[in-house]
Amino acid sequence: MTHETGGAITNGWNVWSNGGISTPHAFAAGAATLSVIAQGTVAAGVWPHMLVQIDGVTIGQTNVSATFQTYSFNTTIASAGTKTLRIVFDNDHRTSTEDRNLIVDKATVSQGCVATGSILREVWTGITGTAISSIPLASAPNTTGSLSLFEAPTNSADNYGQRVRGTLTAPATGSYTFWIAGDDSVELWLSTTSSSANRVRIAYHSSWTSSREWNKFATQKSAAVTLTAGSRYYIEALMKEGAGGDNLAVGWAKPGQSTAAPAEVIPGSVLSPP
Repeated sequence: MTHETGGAITNGWNVWSNGGISTPHAFAAGAATLSVIAQGTVAAGVWPHMLVQIDGVTIGQTNVSATFQTYSFNTTIASAGTKTLRIVFDNDHRTSTEDRNLIVDKATVSQGCVATGSILREVWTGITGTAISSIPLASAPNTTGSLSLFEAPTNSADNYGQRVRGTLTAPATGSYTFWIAGDDSVELWLSTTSSSANRVRIAYHSSWTSSREWNKFATQKSAAVTLTAGSRYYIEALMKEGAGGDNLAVGWAKPGQSTAAPAEVIPGSVLSPP
């Protein structure tokens, strides 16, 4: 937190002259609610005036009363990214007996997930072999459906290929690691944007694994990938089944989690169809 004026007190920060306090925050695109817990002291019959700004643009303002209250302001974030949240005091005044101050205890940002909860699954049937290149991706699939997490049905058929694709909304800013497991050959692709045009292969294997067997081959695990909270990234898994058992799953470790193995299969709560 950057303090332009004022000083620390037991219940937060006393902004005792015109100015503000600010901090960077990683916003997702979409609706946001900013809540500030604050109180004020009066001078000449006027209470302190508070403005809440994002990157210098005022999204709300109010006069602040004598007791701590929560003041909430709704806005829409046009694009995801790190922006400066600033709380401003702009009507400082002092008399011989009174001093108008703004006291800020805490500020919070609330945003819902922009994902829809599922990802698209496309299946091409009647294709022999185990090579990813044999999947006729340029042709319409024989069947389509949706998955509520990044895992396809296990031991469902022989001689088919599938593509599972959509967008992933990062829940936090930081370093992510991805894994893919499947039978037979599999590939995992990730884009730097929500467009498939920017995708690159980040993990693969050309043999087979058991269901959720994450560390059989070194290439199943991606390098660390930095994602931004609220941003959407195109993601795609390809899998080619010959005969016998079949499975496909994609897992991840989010920022701060161990990268020895996935913390979980990627849940539908961060996934959307393309």
